[in-house]
Amino acid sequence: MAKKRVEIEELDEDYQVIVGLDIGTTKIATIIGHKTPDGRLEIIGYGKGDSSGIEMGTIQNLTKTTQGINISKNYAIDKAGLTNIDKAIVGVAARHIKSIERRYEIIRPNGNEIIEQREIDEMCQRLLETTGEPGQKVLTVIPQDFIVDKKDRTTDPVGCIGESLEGNFQIIYGDEREVNKIIRCVKDAQIETETIILEPIASGLSCLNQTQKEEGVLLLDIGGGTSDMVIFYEGNPVFTKVIPIGGKAITRDIATTCNISYEMAETLKTQCGTCIVEKSNKDHHINFPVSGGDSRQISEPYLAEIIFCRINQMLQFVQQTLQKSKYANIVKSVVITGGGAQLKHLEELCRYVFGKPTSVGYPDVGFGKNFPSELRNPIYATGIGLLKYGFENLYTDDLEEEEPEENGDGFKEKVKSIFGKHPKENKKASAQKWWENFLGDTTGKKYYNCTNFRCLNRKS
Repeated sequence: MAKKRVEIEELDEDYQVIVGLDIGTTKIATIIGHKTPDGRLEIIGYGKGDSSGIEMGTIQNLTKTTQGINISKNYAIDKAGLTNIDKAIVGVAARHIKSIERRYEIIRPNGNEIIEQREIDEMCQRLLETTGEPGQKVLTVIPQDFIVDKKDRTTDPVGCIGESLEGNFQIIYGDEREVNKIIRCVKDAQIETETIILEPIASGLSCLNQTQKEEGVLLLDIGGGTSDMVIFYEGNPVFTKVIPIGGKAITRDIATTCNISYEMAETLKTQCGTCIVEKSNKDHHINFPVSGGDSRQISEPYLAEIIFCRINQMLQFVQQTLQKSKYANIVKSVVITGGGAQLKHLEELCRYVFGKPTSVGYPDVGFGKNFPSELRNPIYATGIGLLKYGFENLYTDDLEEEEPEENGDGFKEKVKSIFGKHPKENKKASAQKWWENFLGDTTGKKYYNCTNFRCLNRKS
C-alpha cells in the first residue's frame, strides 16, 4: 500500500524526520530517517544524484551541484512518502579540510567546587571563536581528554574538583569560501544546513562498533575525489587527515594508459580489476570496444598493475602519515569503507601494508532486520553516519520558560545560539536507552560545530 504523502509540519512528535546529505565527488546521497515509537532510528527514504559539479571534493559548478542535490532529495522524499524536507546534516571532505591539535587551560577561581559541563562548553566555544586564520572556518572542536590540577587525566572531568583544567582538543577547519559554497548549494535546493560534519567521522558512526573505537581503529574512507583517514581511540576520533587521492584517480590512470574513455576505464576497474597483480589471471585478456567499432584487449595482470600502482601510493601515504603521528601504536585494526572499498582484494592488500587485521566497513552497525539491503554498501557509509549523528537532535527542544529571564543584553538568546537546545527531562531515559543499544556506551561526549554553534551530544 502506498504511503500517505505528508508535510513535515504535520508530523507529530513521534514522527520526527532527520536527514543526512552526503555531497561527494562520485555521488550526492540523501538519506531520510525518523524515530519509531519505541525510540529507534528507521530509514524511510534515500536517493542519489549526479555530482558532476564536484571535483576532488570541492564544488566547481554551483548550478550542477544544486541540481544533483535536488535530484537526490526528490528521490528520497518520494520513497519516504513526504512532500518536502527542510533541513539536513551535511557532510564535508575535501583537500582544503585540515585538523590541528590544540591545548587549552583555564584557572578556576572556585577550585573547591566540582567541575561543571558549562566550563567545558565555554572552553570549546572559546576555541571555536579564536582558532583559525583569515579565510579559514572552524568546523568542529572535538574534546580528547583533560588534566585536572596537572596530574589527573580523564576523558570526562565533570564532577571532579580542581583549581586548573587543561584540555586537549582536535580542531577541524577548512577554507571558508569552500564551506560557504556547500551551504549555498544546499540552500538553493531549499534545504537548511543544520550542521556540517567531517565525513569520515560520520562514516565511523555507521560502520564501527564500540569495541573498535575504544581499542583503537584506523578508518579509511575511500571516496571518488579524496580519501579520508580517521583514528578512533577511547571512543573518540583523535586524528584525521584528508588524502587527495580517490577512486577517480585510478580510473583516470586506466583511461590514460589504455587510451580509452573514462567510462570504459571505470567499467574495467569495477568489473575486471584487482589491486593485487598475483591475484589476476595471467592467461586472461579482456576485450573491450573502442571508437570506430573496433575492439582492443588488455591483459588482466596489466590492468591489475595499473590499479596497484595508484592504490598502493595512497596506502603508503596513509601508512607514513600513521607512523609520523603519535597514534601508530594504538591502532589495533583497520576498517576500509567508501566506494573504493569495493575494489577487489583491497582488504587483503591493506592487511599486508598495515600489518593489522583489516575488514570492510558496512554502514549497518546498530540497525536491526529492517535495514534496507540496498544501503548495505560502503558508498552509503557517510550518508547513514550523518543520519546517526543528527538523530540525537530528536531529543532536544527549545529552552524552557522557567530558565533565567533575559537581561538587557539578550543573554538568553545568546545562550540558545551558542549552546543549542537542552534535552527535555522526560526524554532523557529514552534517549539514553537508544544510544546504549545503538552504540554500546552511555558516556556522553560532545562535538562542537560551527554552523549554528550547537553542541551536539554524542555517545561515543
